[in-house]
Amino acid sequence: MQGQLCNIDWLLMAKIFSPLLVLILAAVILLIKDAIPSDSDEEAGDSFALVILSAALLAAFSLSWMMWPTADDLAFGPFSVGKSCLAIWMIIFIVTGISALTALPSKVAIRREADSYFAFILIAAASYCLAVSSNDILMIFVSMEIAGVSSYATVAARSDNSYSLEGALKYFISAAFAAAFFMMGMAFIFGSVASLALGEIEANSKFITDPSTKSFFMFGAAMAVSYFGFKIAAFPFHAWMPDAVEGAPVPGASFITTVGKMVPVIILAKLAIAISPSYDPVWHHLLFGISAATMIFGAVVALRQENLKRMLAYASISQGGYMLAVIPSMVFDPAAAMKGMVFYAAAFGIATAGAFAAVAALLPGSDVTADIGRLSGSSQRSPFLSASFAILLFSLAGIPMTVGFAGRYYLFRTILTGGDILLGFVAAVVSVISIAFYVKPVMAIYFTKQEGDIRSDGEAIYTGAAVISALAIALAASLLLGILPGNLLEFINASF
Repeated sequence: MQGQLCNIDWLLMAKIFSPLLVLILAAVILLIKDAIPSDSDEEAGDSFALVILSAALLAAFSLSWMMWPTADDLAFGPFSVGKSCLAIWMIIFIVTGISALTALPSKVAIRREADSYFAFILIAAASYCLAVSSNDILMIFVSMEIAGVSSYATVAARSDNSYSLEGALKYFISAAFAAAFFMMGMAFIFGSVASLALGEIEANSKFITDPSTKSFFMFGAAMAVSYFGFKIAAFPFHAWMPDAVEGAPVPGASFITTVGKMVPVIILAKLAIAISPSYDPVWHHLLFGISAATMIFGAVVALRQENLKRMLAYASISQGGYMLAVIPSMVFDPAAAMKGMVFYAAAFGIATAGAFAAVAALLPGSDVTADIGRLSGSSQRSPFLSASFAILLFSLAGIPMTVGFAGRYYLFRTILTGGDILLGFVAAVVSVISIAFYVKPVMAIYFTKQEGDIRSDGEAIYTGAAVISALAIALAASLLLGILPGNLLEFINASF
C-alpha cells in the first residue's frame, strides 16, 4: 500500500479530482460561516449560501466538462477516473443543483441552518462521486457511508418536527443494518478471492472451482446486493424511504430520491460485472425477483397515496426497479447495459428533481403537509408552474416527446436485448399502471375545483428566482432531450 501511494502522481490526481475538491472547499466555507455568529439578515445569509453552493456545482460541472474530451482511464490507488466516471459526475452535479435550488421555499424547515444544510448536500454529492470512481469495495463502502451520514442530516433538519426525526431515524437504522450486511459480505468475498478490488475479483472469481468456496463467494455477493438494495430502497428493503421523504425538507427529499438512488444502482452494476465470471442462474432469478417486485410494489402503493411527497417516494421506488431490471443484462453485454442504465438514470434524476422543485413552488408549506388536494386551482394561480409540473410528471410516466420516454425506450431495449422478455413485459405493464398515479396531481391541478382555503398554510405560490431556475432547467432538459435524445445518447456512447 505504501508503495502504491508513493507511485501516485499527486498533482495529476489533484487535477482529475478538482471538481470534488471544489465541492469540499465550498462545504468547508459554509460550515465555517455557520460556526461564526452573525447578526446579518437571514434572507441575505440564505442567498449567500445558495450562491456558494450554485457556484461550486457550476465550477465542478465546468471542470468535468473540460476534462471529459481528453480523459483517459487513469488509476490512482483504489480510484479510477475516465470519461464514463466524469459523465456520471456531471449528471450528479446537475441533479444535485436542481435539488438544492428548491431550498428557499423550505427556509422555514431548514431555519437558520441553511449553511450547514447546503454543506451536507455538497459533501454527500462529492462522496457519491468518489464512490463512482472507486474500484475497491472497501473504498466504495466508506464513500457511500460518508454520503449516507450527510444525507441523514438533510432529512433530520426539521428538528422540531416529529415526522422529520422519525424519517431520519428509520433511514439511519436501516442503513446501519445494511452496513453490517455489507461488512459481512466483504469478509466472505475477501476470503474467497483474496482481494476487494473489483478488477481482481473479476479475474480471480473465474478460477473458483471448490463448491464451498464458491458458496462463500456467492453468499458474500448476496450480502453486498442487500446493502445496495437498502440504498436503492428496493423491495423488501424499502421501508425507510417513504417516511424519510415525507419528513425531509424538499431539497433533502429530492436528493435522496435521485442521486441517492442513481449512484447505488450504478455501483451495483459495476459489482455485477465483477462477479459475472462466476455467474450462476440463481443470480438471475434473485435479481429478476427483486426488480419485478420493486417495480410492482412501488407502483401499486403509489396509486393509494394522497400525500404528494409519499407518492413521489413510492414512485421513485418503482423507478429504481426499472434500473435494477438492467443488471441481469450486465452478464451478457456490460457496455450496452451500462449505457442504457445511465441514460435512464439521467432522465429519471432530472425529471424527479424537477418535480420536487415544482412541489416546492406550488406548495411552499409542503415541508409540513403536501396533500395532493392542495394543488386544486393551481392552474389559475400559476399556469407556468402547473404546466411545468404536469410535463415533468408525464416525463416520469414515459409519455412520448419527453426524456422519460426516451429513457424508458432505451432501457426496455437493453432489457429485451439481454433476453429478459418476461421482465420487459412486467416493466411495460407497470409503466401503464404508473400513468394513473402520475396523472392524479395533474387532475387536481386542472380538473378539481378549489373549495375554500384548501391551502392550510395560507401561503401564496413561491416564485423565487432559484426554484424557478431549477424548474426551468429540468423542464428544458426533459423536453429538449425528449425531442432530440440523440445528443445525450451520443454523449453516453462516447463515455462508455
